Amino acid sequence: MINNTKIAIIKQKTSYLEKQNIQSYFEKVMRIANRTKADIIIGPELSLSSSIEMMPLSSLKEKVENFSKCLKGKLILPGTGLAYESETKSMCNIAPIMFKDGSIKYVEKNSSHVEDLIAESRGLNYKRGNLQDRIFSDQKNEENFVVEICRDHGIGKLKQVSIPNINFQFILANNLLGISPEKTFVKNGGIVVLAEGEKPRNSWAYKKIKGDLLPLKGNETPEYVLFK
Repeated sequence: MINNTKIAIIKQKTSYLEKQNIQSYFEKVMRIANRTKADIIIGPELSLSSSIEMMPLSSLKEKVENFSKCLKGKLILPGTGLAYESETKSMCNIAPIMFKDGSIKYVEKNSSHVEDLIAESRGLNYKRGNLQDRIFSDQKNEENFVVEICRDHGIGKLKQVSIPNINFQFILANNLLGISPEKTFVKNGGIVVLAEGEKPRNSWAYKKIKGDLLPLKGNETPEYVLFK
């Protein structure tokens, strides 16, 4: 599975103060999917919405679910967005995961960079995600991966939980100061993918060999990096 998988990382400039248009972004994801025929497509943190145009959670999920109907047969992690719920007065940094069968799950960031301050400034509570929820291990359906959102990886949050043998580790980031072998959980021969928004040129995929991370050869364009 690992060696025959084609992976595309979306290049997208993001930050907490970088306005994102989720509709045009999804059009970009669709364009990349059609051009690359990738099995896995991954984008950076804050690619769906940021603090300056935060979306209601229900609206973000509706747009994600509508988009997912257009692309099946692929594993797509388009990135994350800041979203709020007026009823619960909460805010989260949330990443949708679109599975090959068309189902969708969501992972919420556990740590905070400035999320707690953003939430407080709007009279909201920052909702932290459950660490166990970002581990997906289903060998039957060839879904065996872990998802981390930026600082969760940077401070090694997943070291607090038990991790099974993992084929892929996907890191959705914005201004992450790199990745290191001691914070990765893939088995020998597994793939670690970094989608970086602050510096899209740092987005890359690596194979773990005997404890070291070795960069894979990728084909780079202004919109994406393709590994096959």
